[in-house]
Amino acid sequence: MSILSSIRAKLLAVVLLLDMVSAGIGMVAWRSPAAANERLNHIVDVTARAQSLPGRIRANFTRAHREEKSMLLSDSPTAFEKHFELAEAAHAHPAS
Repeated sequence: MSILSSIRAKLLAVVLLLDMVSAGIGMVAWRSPAAANERLNHIVDVTARAQSLPGRIRANFTRAHREEKSMLLSDSPTAFEKHFELAEAAHAHPAS
């Protein structure tokens, strides 16, 4: 009878060990996607900011160029001053 209980104890120990290993793998697998998701979110946020800056600079330079054209084609001194001030503001803050 002691041999049978010994086999039963060994079998139970192996099953418990396999359960613990599979639970450990499950925890690692559960945490890894969360960490990967955080890293991907960080990459996307940084890339979005990096792509946004050149677009804003280009838009402000386009606005400044348009105001300079309007300034040169203006008919009155007040319109000239208005477009001059707008062009200066666009040049002063190219990335805003």
